[in-house]
Amino acid sequence: LGSKLTSAEFTCGIGEFLSTSLEFDSKQEVTSQTLAAPSYPAAVGNFAFREGAVKLGTFGAEAVVNGVTKATLKIERPMKVDTQYFGNNGLKTEPILNGDDAITISGTLEADFLDQTKIVDLFRNNTATSMVWEFVSLTNIASTYFYTIRFTLPQVFFEGDSPTVDGPDVVGGPFPFVVRFDDTNPVCTVTYLSTDTTI
Repeated sequence: LGSKLTSAEFTCGIGEFLSTSLEFDSKQEVTSQTLAAPSYPAAVGNFAFREGAVKLGTFGAEAVVNGVTKATLKIERPMKVDTQYFGNNGLKTEPILNGDDAITISGTLEADFLDQTKIVDLFRNNTATSMVWEFVSLTNIASTYFYTIRFTLPQVFFEGDSPTVDGPDVVGGPFPFVVRFDDTNPVCTVTYLSTDTTI
């Protein structure tokens, strides 16, 4: 009871479906609640690796980047969750936002080093780029409309270390990134297209 979502992490790699890991902070746990009968939508599907794409570039004109093998995106809302006070019978009070930002977004791209200009030069020069990570299902809803989920991040900075050469194999590695406010657009926009009529 009294649960609040504190973070959501989305991830997908080769041969995987897009999945999410959710973290909650809760006031109380009860075991006496009767379970509700589940009711599932008829057209539930998954977003698979083969339907995904990572795009980088100028906001509104991002282009697909080749070589990306896995992507992770974490959205956090920093909160004070140790809110147990006298008079609450040992239960927590509602968590309080306590971070410098109301929301913190970061992630990692795992990619083979196919084109230096796509990710590595952005990291070396501390250059911002816009990122779109999207999945467009092969199943259409109607006409030209397809099941879609899209994360739009207008200002991304790559962090971490430069790729290293350990042998004759293709150079690659993880490229962590952080998302910042570009003074104009929302820090993150999630677009979801489905047959759902309520959320």
